[in-house]
Amino acid sequence: MNRPVRLLLVSFTLPQVGGLETMVRLIAREFVRLAEVEIRIVTPTAGEWDPHLPGVTVHRQPSLMQLHSHYQWADAVFFNHFYLKVALPLFWMPSKPAVLSISGYTPPAQVEHWKHRWMGRLMLALLFRAHAVIACNAWCRDLLPVESTIVRNPYDEERFTLHPVEGARPGDVLFAGRITWSKGCEELIEAFAQILGPAPADDSPRLTLVGDGELREVLIARAASLGIARWVTFTGPTDGEGVVREMRRHRILVVPSRYQEPVGIVALEGIASGCVVVGSEGGGLAETIGPYGFTFPNRNVPGLIQALKAALALSPAERAERLQGRELHLEPYRAGEVARGYLKVVSGVLPPDLRVSFPALFAGSPSSPH
Repeated sequence: MNRPVRLLLVSFTLPQVGGLETMVRLIAREFVRLAEVEIRIVTPTAGEWDPHLPGVTVHRQPSLMQLHSHYQWADAVFFNHFYLKVALPLFWMPSKPAVLSISGYTPPAQVEHWKHRWMGRLMLALLFRAHAVIACNAWCRDLLPVESTIVRNPYDEERFTLHPVEGARPGDVLFAGRITWSKGCEELIEAFAQILGPAPADDSPRLTLVGDGELREVLIARAASLGIARWVTFTGPTDGEGVVREMRRHRILVVPSRYQEPVGIVALEGIASGCVVVGSEGGGLAETIGPYGFTFPNRNVPGLIQALKAALALSPAERAERLQGRELHLEPYRAGEVARGYLKVVSGVLPPDLRVSFPALFAGSPSSPH
């Protein structure tokens, strides 16, 4: 069949900025680069973001009839994570090739609210109905009740290019993300206050929090009440280039999530920027950090203090030694490698006459098997 493959890329959210927007943008770009493909991106969220790529269009908040039409058009459907509302046509189109990319899973029996439990059962049914399932890492793969192929989530290596580790950095500890309860920001302020002690010296370590969220004003007040306001800076929200600059001027990136962080792409951005990473060990975050930092039990302030002290104690030479080999660690997270892995899985569910549209797929190494 001499035409591009028609691929429906479903994203349960597509904000103007953020991790999911970055992931969809990178994957769409690499799909177009690697294969002869037309892409429709479907999302239930409003917005104006457009990838500005040839053969790629964005369709927001489609009606059920419009959604059905998109599914009919597609040769295959690729889910960037799962959202039931935009997956409904799969129930009456059982032969439509579908690939589900999953970044986390909770068995329905472990879900407390009856409504979420019911949705979990529908998701379970779709997992078994899918032609192929992709897990973002070993932690996610081991949670799933079906076989899956590991393909990592991508980070933006064009923005977060490998930055030299050597040399002095004026910043000490950096947090970059949403300043919320779930991200562990409260524990971070409490831990940092204990590290500084009751009478911090002028040259004591300093903490920078980049981002915004519902806890920002609360934590500004908390830092003041603890007497550490001089050593804690809240920059407010910034753009991607601002985050890059902050990562390159700090020695340590901290990712203290309270919940089971599925991946923690920010940790990869920090490693690429030359930061040692301190992160909670639950979920897939420890796998993302690898040997390039220190982990601690989730929600454990003494463990966070110990990990931060270990990172702060590293000399410039020790920090450079700890980050040796980071290029190989980051390689499977590069957008081109991730897209190649995704497309290999997609090619396996397509009719043979359409696989010829993927000529560049088999030049590299295969994605990790289940």
